[in-house]
Amino acid sequence: MDEKKINVQLLRKVKALILEEPRRLRMEAVASTWEEAVDGSQSDKQMPPYSETDRPPCGAVMCIGGHVNFIALLAQEPNALLSIDGDANEEALSELGSLWQAQQSLGLTSEQAERLFCFTSWGVGLYGWPEEFETAYRVAKTPLERAEITARRIDHFLKTNGAE
Repeated sequence: MDEKKINVQLLRKVKALILEEPRRLRMEAVASTWEEAVDGSQSDKQMPPYSETDRPPCGAVMCIGGHVNFIALLAQEPNALLSIDGDANEEALSELGSLWQAQQSLGLTSEQAERLFCFTSWGVGLYGWPEEFETAYRVAKTPLERAEITARRIDHFLKTNGAE
């Protein structure tokens, strides 16, 4: 595995952003509107169900990688996610959907990116979240619980320097 230096500062900002607005976090949605995420959630019955009370004010949901790209977008345009009518700006969301860009921003190898952005059960690659974190996320009942589990996942990832 080639050695890269993880952008710890950026990953800590992501963690803080997730905890600031837990309703925006959905690991199965890189970056999408609330409505698209609800429609897409029907394909993975193991993911926590969506509830209208969980809808974030901006109408957008995203995973860890989406949050990485969101931070860069916020630096350029603080209200970029909102359209004129106050719903999620689909054009801006499309710019957040690159996990490769998030991987580069965080300074991760491909293996580290899989460990941070994917659940092992998805079968996307060889790596993913450790089972204890994935299981806890799947059974969490509220957005805040999912955000806190994700924050602990990020802490563990940093503690192991991306090895787990």
